Amino acid sequence: MAAPSVRLGVDIGGTFTDVVLEKDAAATSTKVLTFNSGRSGAWSKHDGLMATAFPSERSVELINLDLARGYISTETAVHDYNLTPADIAGVEAAVVSGDTL
Repeated sequence: MAAPSVRLGVDIGGTFTDVVLEKDAAATSTKVLTFNSGRSGAWSKHDGLMATAFPSERSVELINLDLARGYISTETAVHDYNLTPADIAGVEAAVVSGDTL
């Protein structure tokens, strides 16, 4: 029997913090108020590596994946990660057509 796959995504924004828990194929998410105690950032895990992810330090490729997977909202993509409406439309089109980002 294979071990369950569990991932946690946290996006700390200026007003709200989004939390997504994915276990096997099921995902649960919630949104809570952010309490700012200084420099904000989020922990994320990609390809088995855990790293702190401040908006200015995130690659566009990882931001696009997070958006496509529903780990961040379009509002967060625009306001915290500076994606343009055209960037978001490209991610949404890739999701609809099943393309790999």
